[in-house]
Amino acid sequence: MEIDGSPEDWKSRIVCGTRVGDPDPPDWLGDCYATFRSYVTDARFPCYFASEGERAGKLFYSHVSAHDVGHLPQTILTFLGQCKDLSRDKNNLTVFFEPRRSHAEHHEYRKMFWDTLCHLHDHDPHSRTAVDRDPSDPLWEFPFANHLFFVVGLSPSYRQRRSRNLGPGMIMVFQPRQVFQDALTGRDISSEARGIIRERLVRWDGNEAHPDLNMYGKPGNLEWVQYFFSDDGVPENGRCPLSLRARHGAAAAPPDANSVKLAQSLDRS
Repeated sequence: MEIDGSPEDWKSRIVCGTRVGDPDPPDWLGDCYATFRSYVTDARFPCYFASEGERAGKLFYSHVSAHDVGHLPQTILTFLGQCKDLSRDKNNLTVFFEPRRSHAEHHEYRKMFWDTLCHLHDHDPHSRTAVDRDPSDPLWEFPFANHLFFVVGLSPSYRQRRSRNLGPGMIMVFQPRQVFQDALTGRDISSEARGIIRERLVRWDGNEAHPDLNMYGKPGNLEWVQYFFSDDGVPENGRCPLSLRARHGAAAAPPDANSVKLAQSLDRS
């Protein structure tokens, strides 16, 4: 089933495993979505592509309760199956995580984010030989199901980067590489459009652009550092958490391991 949605029927675009559409999602999801939508549809929001997609009803959503990300590999496959033309429709998958009932530090959200990507990497049903590169390559992007994704991490721990704090829980936005390309030419969006977004970002955040922001394919660019960067503007100086997996591969979990609990050390009170 393919969905031609509108903003009003957002529940029909909730993807969870093989299911598309959820008329009765968890109570917490409605509040998180309403907050997210209020920010993204603000006329001043930096990424006007996201604003247009949300207003037009072209974004898809999913949710993670109690840090159980077991359904996400199938969810992303189902999402891809729903998309007709990524470069034209700019379909993204926004995954809302159930808000914590106690405070968490920025590094804890960052760990949750990368643990989730590692889980997806280890449960990718497709061979990555055609798309996988080392994360130090300027053309690297997160590979899954023979697609490349720019993945944005949002969390309530962002204070100085307001554009990355869009609700009470962590959010992961999976943006297929094609959404950054022109439908006719296949080329990435122009540097002029990117410059406008960066200017709007500075105004929205009230801070200079993060030093890790760069341009895909540009020499010296690192995509992974832009996924979940620091709040204080300190550049990343470590290694990509996926480096060993990207280079050597990691053993997949047994077929019956259909769930994983993330951040178990975090206080759940």
